[in-house]
Amino acid sequence: IRSLVYTRLQQKQEALSDLNKAIQLNATCSYAYFNRAVLQRQLGYIDAAESDYTHFIALDSTYAEAFLNRGFARKLLGDFSEAASDYQKAIQTDPNNAKAWNALANIKVLYGYYKPAIEDYTKAIDLAPDDASAWFNRGIAQILNHNGKDGCSDLQKSQQLGIPQAEEFLHSFCYN
Repeated sequence: IRSLVYTRLQQKQEALSDLNKAIQLNATCSYAYFNRAVLQRQLGYIDAAESDYTHFIALDSTYAEAFLNRGFARKLLGDFSEAASDYQKAIQTDPNNAKAWNALANIKVLYGYYKPAIEDYTKAIDLAPDDASAWFNRGIAQILNHNGKDGCSDLQKSQQLGIPQAEEFLHSFCYN
């Protein structure tokens, strides 16, 4: 618990030290691995975060956020295939996780699979209608899939929900 206090006080190295000690004392303490992974990612230690999420998942494979976060780490490490696999596992664990649907769709866009990505963004929007990033991302995917009308509508919605760069995209793709 002290590590959480340190984290809130922005004393992240102290928090990391406490979590290291907790894991040394009890290597089956899943929450210590999860919290350390979150902290490692915040500190930019992406490889270490990915490893800690893997340890956590080995101890507790029922927490969708662990798969989602490991997917984010793997994406940052450039392992898009494994990131997609983690996002799919997050969705299997919690089908109502809008962030996981959005993240999986982002990977599909990277591979040029626009139509399946649009379907996943739509699922994310159905689950979290105020998620501006899902609207923005679906708008970009729609435009890339040669559906400018719907793409521009989604970009407008994302702008209304607070995505500042939506205006730039609207001017580039919709107002000319």
